[in-house]
Amino acid sequence: CDPNSPLPCPPRDMKAVCDKHNDALYPPGDAREGERVANFRDCYDMCKPSFCCIHDSLSKEYAPSCAQEYENCFLYYPCYIIWWKLHDTIGPATYLRVEQDEDFYNVDFEFLTNDFANDREFFQQLFGHHFDDDNAPTDDTFENEDNW
Repeated sequence: CDPNSPLPCPPRDMKAVCDKHNDALYPPGDAREGERVANFRDCYDMCKPSFCCIHDSLSKEYAPSCAQEYENCFLYYPCYIIWWKLHDTIGPATYLRVEQDEDFYNVDFEFLTNDFANDREFFQQLFGHHFDDDNAPTDDTFENEDNW
């Protein structure tokens, strides 16, 4: 891990937290005693800084990619489960399907809506990375057949 990279070194427990098959619970005496170690919410929080690693947008300001320049990108491989889920949609990207009947998926759409409102930079990355310029997408962007 390069401590000088703009993308910080991932947390040491990220692999365990992001492994949906890890059924381990926090031990007695821990502040989170009895809760699952592996869960979407904590994994999501750990992974958000690395979203720029998974796309190749040519945007320079709105949703820039960092995949070719940040040494630590490859260390965030456990995040695939988050990025896959945030691209699981019904129709356009505004209809995310995040709720799932598995213990790992401890979020609902309202959680993400609130997070997007509180973290505009991540929201821009998530929805803007599909475009190769720095213009914020509008309704016209999605209604333009050239973008389909």
